[in-house]
Amino acid sequence: MKLSVYREIALKELTEVTPSDILFFEYEEEIKKIIVRTRSKEYYLTGSINYWSDLMAINGFNFMIAGRDSIINIDQVRAVECGRNFAYFEHTPTSDSKYCAFSKARFMYLIDKIGIPLSRVKFAEKRKELILI
Repeated sequence: MKLSVYREIALKELTEVTPSDILFFEYEEEIKKIIVRTRSKEYYLTGSINYWSDLMAINGFNFMIAGRDSIINIDQVRAVECGRNFAYFEHTPTSDSKYCAFSKARFMYLIDKIGIPLSRVKFAEKRKELILI
């Protein structure tokens, strides 16, 4: 399956992206569009986060709602940062790394889905530590 996305905010030129290459979808209020983030590019869509979340789930992709404005590809998560509730897409994140922020409840759900023991999370939370997956 390929997902048709727009190359630019103006929504003029379509291209295709493989859903497994998507890191996350994020609704941007300022432009009133969903930004589709991959490791190297950003694309644009219209619609709601719930619509795209349902579409990914119906087609068997491992995405979950991270917060009211974003959904994340769980298979792309390589590290989580406790305390700030961030998921990263590389093992050694830098200040330039892409990340997705979570609500506390959704972060705990992510932790459970990727199989990190809760005892490890509680310890890391106190120290605002990064946990590699």
